[in-house]
Amino acid sequence: MGTTTEKLQKLLDTKNKIKTSLQNKGLSPTNVYSEWPDLIDSIATFEDSVHEVTVTNKLEKAIEIWSYSGITGFRKDTVDSGAWSDSLHDGLLVLNLPTNAKLSIVGAKQDVTDRVSDAGVLCFGFTETLTIMVAEDGE
Repeated sequence: MGTTTEKLQKLLDTKNKIKTSLQNKGLSPTNVYSEWPDLIDSIATFEDSVHEVTVTNKLEKAIEIWSYSGITGFRKDTVDSGAWSDSLHDGLLVLNLPTNAKLSIVGAKQDVTDRVSDAGVLCFGFTETLTIMVAEDGE
């Protein structure tokens, strides 16, 4: 593999590449190499981006849920009256609702209930567990 000097240089080059990779992930590694395993462990993984989404449909007709994530792509589900639950990755959620639907959403990053279009479509991003209730306006 070479001389001791070449081996030490290779080690230093590798350390610098790992430090740059950590910085590219938004982390701030110090020059203390022994602290880096904790930083690496803090990086979110594929499994960390899965959240439970529960929809309770109290309407007398079915609603459509479209979900999208960069991991699983587009997916469509139909929710009849009753509850539907699934594990979805961080992404985009689109609900196709009747225009008279009233929403209750727990777990969205921002209040989205006032963003239902006149056509009854609500679109928002999510990165947490969501609980959604759809009911007739006035219920």
